[in-house]
Amino acid sequence: MVAINNIHDALDKFEKFSSKWGEANKHIDYRRGNKLYLSAIESIKYINKTRNMDKLIPFLHHTDVGVRYIAAYVLLPYKTRECKEVLQKIVECEDRINSFSAEMTLEEWNKGTLTFPFSVE
Repeated sequence: MVAINNIHDALDKFEKFSSKWGEANKHIDYRRGNKLYLSAIESIKYINKTRNMDKLIPFLHHTDVGVRYIAAYVLLPYKTRECKEVLQKIVECEDRINSFSAEMTLEEWNKGTLTFPFSVE
């Protein structure tokens, strides 16, 4: 479990863990990637619990694909059109592994079977 002190700390950790997750994916290091993903999700849970999901919106335009991907995934229920566009760009332009993750996320969203590790309000 990741210790989070405040919203700024949660956002910093989200960015750090999401970026490292994307890099782990590129290097096909799934063991490390899964741990980093879970740490990013802990940050998101804090952000969601404190009703600050809107603070993730700028990350949709981040230069790092891992950060963009996870931000788009968790913001889909709130900013659907914009997040779908971000995910589609990842499908079209990024490395094979992250492209596949974005493609599967869009597919599950469109089928209505995408789940989230936090309550969507």
